[in-house]
Amino acid sequence: GTIGATFMHFPSTQLFKMFGRLKVIFSMKKIDYTKPIEFLTHIARTISDQGISAILPEIEKCTDSYLKLSLQLLADDVDEKSLKKFLEDNMSYMEKRHDQGIMFFEQMARYAPAFGLLGTVVGLVKLLYNLKNPDMLGMSMALALITTFYGILLANLVFQPLAGRLRSYSIEENLQKEMMMVGLYALAHREPPFIVKEKMLLFLTTKERKRYAKKTS
Repeated sequence: GTIGATFMHFPSTQLFKMFGRLKVIFSMKKIDYTKPIEFLTHIARTISDQGISAILPEIEKCTDSYLKLSLQLLADDVDEKSLKKFLEDNMSYMEKRHDQGIMFFEQMARYAPAFGLLGTVVGLVKLLYNLKNPDMLGMSMALALITTFYGILLANLVFQPLAGRLRSYSIEENLQKEMMMVGLYALAHREPPFIVKEKMLLFLTTKERKRYAKKTS
C-alpha cells in the first residue's frame, strides 16, 4: 500500500531517482571543507601575483563544477551583480533538488502508518465477523495489530531516518557552497589571499580550524 501510494504521488522522474538517492545515503561520503579553502587561497595568490588571466589553467584542472563555472565567470570579468545572481541561483536550485529527495522519503513515512492502520481495521472487521468463537478473539486481535506495528516500524526506523540523512547531507553541502560563495565574493573584490582564507575558515569549528592550521603548517 505504501509503495503503491508513493508511485501514485510522485511522477516517474522522481521514482527513477530513488536508487540514486539511496546510493548517496549509503555511500558514507564526507564533505571536505579544507580543499576549497586551499584551492581558492591559491587562486587569490595567483591573481595577486600574476593577474586574473593566470588562473585559466587552474580553472581547467578544477573538478568541482560549481567552482569551475564561478571562476570562469570571474576570469571573463563578469560584473559582481551577475556573479552574485549566478551563485545564489545555483544554491537555490540545489536546495530544491535536495528537497525533492527528502520529501520522497518523508511522504513514505506518512503513508506507512496509515496503511498499517488500514490493515488493522480490516483485521478488526474479520474479528467482529467471528465473535461467535471467543477462543479466536485474542489471536485475531494480535494479528490485526501486526500491520500497525509494521507501519510504525517502517516509518520511524526506515523512511524518516532516510529522509533525515538526506537532509543532513543537504545542510552540509549547502554550508560548503556558502563557504565557497564567500571566498568567491572575496576574489571578486580582489581581496588578499589571507583575507580570502580567513573568511572561509569562519565556517569551520574551532577544532577543525586548529587541525587545518596544523596541516598547512
